[in-house]
Amino acid sequence: MPYRYRRFHYNGPIDFDEHIIKVWVPEHRSLVPDRWVLDSNIRYAIWEWKSRKDFSVVFTAFEGNRPVKVLVKAKVCRKMEGPIAGIRVYYAHCLGRR
Repeated sequence: MPYRYRRFHYNGPIDFDEHIIKVWVPEHRSLVPDRWVLDSNIRYAIWEWKSRKDFSVVFTAFEGNRPVKVLVKAKVCRKMEGPIAGIRVYYAHCLGRR
């Protein structure tokens, strides 16, 4: 039986790839006005674990009054196979934006 992670709210450091901060966030200002909105959605959303080191988050942002789903993928940095030491976000994409 695979290990099932419990739901929790992460309160540690989150690092973003340079491409996400300099390119993706400015291009999607109507969905994610700044880095802190993306940061808080990662912290409090339900994480879908792919493995012990990878997870993804899908949250809903609003463009005007239209909901748009945003997919974020991240890697977990751990201390000696123990608790989470940090998160590195390497991918962000909006789903269904037209």
